Amino acid sequence: MITDDPFTPENGHWENNFAMQFTGTALSKEVDFPAADINYGYGDHIQLKIQMPMMEYLHIDDRSLIGIGDVLIGVKARFLDEEQNGIAVSTYPQYEFNNSSIAEDGQAPQFFLPLEAAKTFGRFHYAADLGYSFVASGPDGLAYGIVMGYDQSEPCELLLEIHGDNQFHIGLEEVILNAGLTYKLSPSLVLLASAGTTVYSLEPGRTYLAYLGICWLL
Repeated sequence: MITDDPFTPENGHWENNFAMQFTGTALSKEVDFPAADINYGYGDHIQLKIQMPMMEYLHIDDRSLIGIGDVLIGVKARFLDEEQNGIAVSTYPQYEFNNSSIAEDGQAPQFFLPLEAAKTFGRFHYAADLGYSFVASGPDGLAYGIVMGYDQSEPCELLLEIHGDNQFHIGLEEVILNAGLTYKLSPSLVLLASAGTTVYSLEPGRTYLAYLGICWLL
């Protein structure tokens, strides 16, 4: 899922995601494999993050490029807990470097400053985020999303998400509908899968997304 939640790994524990990510339009296709997302719990309310596609394949304008993707680092800080306050809320500043050998102009570097919130109602879990992107060499943007999770059974959670991006000054806006699931394979391994597409855009054409990965808990 694109939308993030305010929860963090337990103190001294790791939450590592290794996945294949696909993004496609009529004009371009991008595959990140493996995409590594490494997270560490520091204390009860802090998460340290580093994310990097170890190999990125990009096909655009009849050209195919292969390289290492941009590195992203972040620190999530949760300042409200659902148990004590009735809702969980965090902030999650993230910085993306322009280190990729195949990055296009205007993609990065950028600084993203979001807020995340989450609330549980029985077997239903809701999370939402809202964030502003400060882009060094392109239009700033606003990202927003909400995801609903339903505990179908003990190892399986079904997910449905609406996520939007709005790039200021050039009038680009796109809303994605995503469906997915998590399935607990063992106490330390969780299967992650999702797929989605554009449901609203000011530009013609659709974006298609797919994600398949493993979360390794340590």
